[in-house]
Amino acid sequence: MLDTLPHRSGKAAPPRCLPLSLLHGLALLICCGMAAPLQAETGYAVDDCRILMRRGPETRYKIVQMLKIGEEMEILEDDRASGWARVRATASGLDGWVLRRLISPEMPPQVQLDTIRETLRRAEEERNRLRSENEELRKRVGSQEKLEAELTRIRKISQNALEIERENESLAQKLRTAEQEMKQLSDDNRILERQTDTSFFLAGSAVLAIGMISGAVLARRRRSTFGSLE
Repeated sequence: MLDTLPHRSGKAAPPRCLPLSLLHGLALLICCGMAAPLQAETGYAVDDCRILMRRGPETRYKIVQMLKIGEEMEILEDDRASGWARVRATASGLDGWVLRRLISPEMPPQVQLDTIRETLRRAEEERNRLRSENEELRKRVGSQEKLEAELTRIRKISQNALEIERENESLAQKLRTAEQEMKQLSDDNRILERQTDTSFFLAGSAVLAIGMISGAVLARRRRSTFGSLE
């Protein structure tokens, strides 16, 4: 049976008397199969039930830890005579003795299957996560394209606005130039009007003077004519 329960009795049964030859043979086997340190070797619990790790290589020793199937451990010593091995649990770091037949150099198939299923489950979750990120990235790219299109439109509007502003400045400059020219023409017209008024005044004065002189001359001629007739 597997070592899954503590020993019911704390005392060992008294040994029976054995023949001397048999004792010698057992002594030789014990000497040949004494526990010897091993290089670091990895093993896995292979029993379906909980495997008991004890303080010593017998069931009478206290339980240190219960190992589940597939749990990884490091084999420190291998006592072939007793069928026990001293191991260190990788997860907890505790040392103890476990029945050697319950340790396998390879992970049990059912544990491998569970590991593969867990790996597939994580891969599926990762794939779903990547799909979600890809979809979100597509939405962001679409939003980015919309933003770039809007930015391009705004740039065009801004460029058109700058062109309109430059045209407005050019028109304003032309308007100012035209206003200055109109002002200059208005000033010139005023000067011409003043000069024309002066010319008309002088001409009128000249005409009036000529008329007065002509009248005076005619009057003298008339008086001379009348004087000669008398």
